[in-house]
Amino acid sequence: MADSKISINLGSAKAALETIKVANNKLQLTMNTMSGNPFSPLCSINPDLASNYVNQFQTSLNEVISFSNKVHSAINSYVQEIETEENAQDVPQTNGGSSGGSGGSGGGSSGESSSQAPVTTPTDPSDGTTQVKPLDTTSLVDLELNETIGIVEQLKDLSEKANQGIDEMLLDPEMADKLKELFLNSPYIPDEFKALLADADSQVVRQTILSLMNGEMPEVFDLNPLNLGIVYTHLKTIAEQYGITVEELLSNPLYAEDLKVTLSGFNDVVDLLKTWDTLPAEQYQENLLKLYDGDGIGNIEASAVDVMRTFADYISGATDIAAEELLTQTQYADVMKEAAQELAKTSVFMDATSHYSTEGMQEVVGNLFNGKNAAALGMSESDVIGFQKEIDALAKENGITSSRLLSDSSYADTVTATLNSSKNASEIGTIFANSETTVSQNVAKNLYNTTYESSTNTESIV
Repeated sequence: MADSKISINLGSAKAALETIKVANNKLQLTMNTMSGNPFSPLCSINPDLASNYVNQFQTSLNEVISFSNKVHSAINSYVQEIETEENAQDVPQTNGGSSGGSGGSGGGSSGESSSQAPVTTPTDPSDGTTQVKPLDTTSLVDLELNETIGIVEQLKDLSEKANQGIDEMLLDPEMADKLKELFLNSPYIPDEFKALLADADSQVVRQTILSLMNGEMPEVFDLNPLNLGIVYTHLKTIAEQYGITVEELLSNPLYAEDLKVTLSGFNDVVDLLKTWDTLPAEQYQENLLKLYDGDGIGNIEASAVDVMRTFADYISGATDIAAEELLTQTQYADVMKEAAQELAKTSVFMDATSHYSTEGMQEVVGNLFNGKNAAALGMSESDVIGFQKEIDALAKENGITSSRLLSDSSYADTVTATLNSSKNASEIGTIFANSETTVSQNVAKNLYNTTYESSTNTESIV
């Protein structure tokens, strides 16, 4: 039987999976751009033509993305099947400590095959579109600011040597060994995480770092509704200076360079706050006040000053406490220092994205604010599923489909009110409070389209 089987090159198959994934990311970026309706100027000439063209284009593009995902899933399933068969041949037939896999390259570890399988397995059987199950990054959550900075700086250096954006480097299977070596030898990585790295396949390590730098493990960089609200408000101010919306800044390739410059400005915030990191809370608070009042700014970069003023005003709005009180009354000193330190970690991430490819930068940052990264918006799986049920109930109440509710701009106010009052999305409303209600409607649509194994919503909305 074995002689009759077709031999395939698994390395080539996995490379094909990566290629398809990159292509899908670019297709999705195009979809995001179309969602922003770049042909809006045509509406004043021929509203029906502009609207129909965008709708037809989105429908066709969605079909291409769907087909591409099916191809990816089919190849991935086949790779899993082959690897499962090969792994079965390597498993020892007894429970003894003898090494299995005779004839295989690299041998096997004594009596440890089953315990290491979850770490080194190349696919996650619960998700046919996910190549690997990332390592547990819990030990990275409590990194000090200088350690977080150090890790990102090492990734920047490696990507520059590879002449790739950080995202392109992390998508490249050939960089896996170098990435594993980098993290194993890094003075900024805790020993607990290094222990996981040592036993993991290099491709698993690469995919874990990719997930980390895609913002899919938001707690490591303190990507949360408060900090994202501050960043979004700052981006909105910059976008208005260009005479565009923040959504256009985040999705339209025409403004990619403007976005890159804006994001790189967060490095100025990092440079400033890391010099304050060890100051007593009262002195930290005093420095924030001077910055806010423009007293003794000196050589501090304007981008850092603007962000920190936005920081104070945003927290003031969120707490309903005047900014002057937050920055002068000692009972708020610890709170303001802690909040600024968290913003510093978020700023490290935002600056890192300016070293991505154009497509990767807009996709990763855009997903933080369009509902496609629910975890960064403070929503758990149960929160998202609960919100999906709220939308279904609201659609039924209005006698329409959930698809129409989330796509028809005449229901934008209704959807926004639900998003703002939802117990499942309680922290999101303040982020988009000063934006058009269609922005919140689009966030709600993407949250509704988020799928989990236990999801019950059956509609998929383009």
